[in-house]
Amino acid sequence: MSQVSGPSNPYDASQAELGKPLNNPDDSKLTTVDWILCILCSGIGCIVGIFRLIQGKPNGGKMIAISVCFAILWSIVRFAIMVATEQQEPLFEEPL
Repeated sequence: MSQVSGPSNPYDASQAELGKPLNNPDDSKLTTVDWILCILCSGIGCIVGIFRLIQGKPNGGKMIAISVCFAILWSIVRFAIMVATEQQEPLFEEPL
């Protein structure tokens, strides 16, 4: 007796690959909006990354790492600008 191949049941546990994540490989890629968020709004990008990490999306960890790196970078840039624009005392005073 031959079996008729019909549509398979997607809810059948014997057909599901157990132990493999159901994430799409494209989920690990960051979109342009994600990059802009991480670069320009590092704090918000970190919060969004935490939410995505809680949801089990693989790009959450990347967002957190990129946001923290850019937060450190922007702090260094801000410190360099602050030091560069600080009023310096002249080395030599002009006689009156």
